[in-house]
Amino acid sequence: MDTLQLRITLPSRAMAAEVERSLAGQATVEREPAVSYSIEAVTMLVSLAAGLVSLQAARTQLESSRLEVLKKMLEVKAQLAQQGQDAKARIGAADGDMRSFADADEAFLRQLLGLPEA
Repeated sequence: MDTLQLRITLPSRAMAAEVERSLAGQATVEREPAVSYSIEAVTMLVSLAAGLVSLQAARTQLESSRLEVLKKMLEVKAQLAQQGQDAKARIGAADGDMRSFADADEAFLRQLLGLPEA
């Protein structure tokens, strides 16, 4: 997954702690010395922080969905192998080469789905 770096300035330590808690496990947070900003800038930055949390939630949901697809593809692979049909069935990217399910290991399927290696 690609890396996204943002700088977020918040009006209080309590709000900073709240944002840090909400991002725990999803992002690395580093604190800088406090600086004063206008209410407009603070409002925009808080909105940006909320957007970042929403973006991370969407990414997590997407990865979860892709993991479900991976699980299903592994089940299909096992079922095809059990039926002796795994060499005949093929899978691949829409614009790429196809492989038989017999040759499609979990690493290939993860790559196909854009998932990190296990």
